[in-house]
Amino acid sequence: MYSFYQDLFTDSRVRDVFSERSFVSNLLLFEATLAEAEAGLEVIPVEAAAAIEAVCRLENVDFEKLSERTTEVGFPVAPLLQQLSEKVDDEGRGFLHWGATTQDAMDTALALQMRGGFQVLLSELSQLTEKLGMLADEHRTTVMAGRSQMLHASPISFGYKVAVWLDSLLSAQQRLTRSVAAVSCVQLGGAVGTLSALGDEAGLAVRARLAEKLGLGEPAISWHTSRDRISDAVTSLGIVSAALAKIGLDISLMAQTEVAEVSVAPRPGQGISSTMPQKRNLIEPQVMQVAAKAVSQYVAMTLDSSVQDHERGTGAWQLEWLAVPQAFLLTSGSLKAANSLMSSLQVNTDRMRTNLESSDGLIMAEALMMRIAPATGRTRAHELVSEAADTAKATGRPILEVLQARPDLKELQAQGDLDLSNLEPLNYLGAVNSMIDTVLERKNHDRQE
Repeated sequence: MYSFYQDLFTDSRVRDVFSERSFVSNLLLFEATLAEAEAGLEVIPVEAAAAIEAVCRLENVDFEKLSERTTEVGFPVAPLLQQLSEKVDDEGRGFLHWGATTQDAMDTALALQMRGGFQVLLSELSQLTEKLGMLADEHRTTVMAGRSQMLHASPISFGYKVAVWLDSLLSAQQRLTRSVAAVSCVQLGGAVGTLSALGDEAGLAVRARLAEKLGLGEPAISWHTSRDRISDAVTSLGIVSAALAKIGLDISLMAQTEVAEVSVAPRPGQGISSTMPQKRNLIEPQVMQVAAKAVSQYVAMTLDSSVQDHERGTGAWQLEWLAVPQAFLLTSGSLKAANSLMSSLQVNTDRMRTNLESSDGLIMAEALMMRIAPATGRTRAHELVSEAADTAKATGRPILEVLQARPDLKELQAQGDLDLSNLEPLNYLGAVNSMIDTVLERKNHDRQE
């Protein structure tokens, strides 16, 4: 990604978490903590652990040399250990990386990165759900056109639309929370995952102590080629990104010149066109939609990488190296964009009402049908209202006027069997308020937990 796109599509905090310095720092942390755990259990000498811990520092890493050697070896761990071996004393050198394998170090480093990435994402998501909660509550009675396949359908409130967005994000938030627990898991198994180099009791004890010191969970069994926790995490990112993209798409459509139900508070230089002085493009919704499309591809990649051969994969594992950081980075950018968008969103309630009324009452067709149905039966009522709608469109007359002019309906009204008065869209919002309340209660409950 070009540097001038980085702040557009990613969050700098997540870039830091998934930087190469962060990854190497986590590899060093793994090696130092492994040695400390083994020394504490008398698997290696205490002096060796102290010597290893002393050299496991970023200032001892030649990144240019590490890059060159990684290209040759295919993995960064052996070249990193070679550099450490050159700096540690003889006693420490003999016990460096004791009983571990390359993937142990890399998977544990990735687990630490993912945990850090999720913490940033969950913080951003929490801010966003708070903003959406306030917006939903504020506009619970702001009536507007509900749209089906881009056409006016029946009235809704803007608060209801926002609550739908919010509910999706609350579900996504729960998935992320579960995912961070799943991926925060140590890896230590040795060559084929059996801990054979350390032995049964010592191996399991070292793994438990390593997990405790790193603040990670301990797996039931080595997961070198069991990658469900990784694919689940990236899938969760895909779901978050898709929920954000839906918000971005809705807002883009509502902000169209002809619709103008929402806009974004102008900021100097924001979204300017190189040739059309009047234009202010909505940048954040574009970022949110692009991120979802890209992250969905990384979801597919991690699902592919879950199918690995025997006890160490021949290529599938490396797919994660490409997919996982990018999925986190793009999701972080989408969340950052969504928070920015919601902070500057302007709601044009007058235009919402104007658009609602633009069809001369056609948006109340279902309401009319349900008024007539008790007297005529639903099927006949549907036919009557459909015919009236066609007439209203052809003549430009309000649909209610067309219906009231029908002799059969006039008779029903005269008999008191039909009332077509007081057809106010605000009164045809169904259970909108109750559903908004339920979503807001869910948000508050999740926040307390």
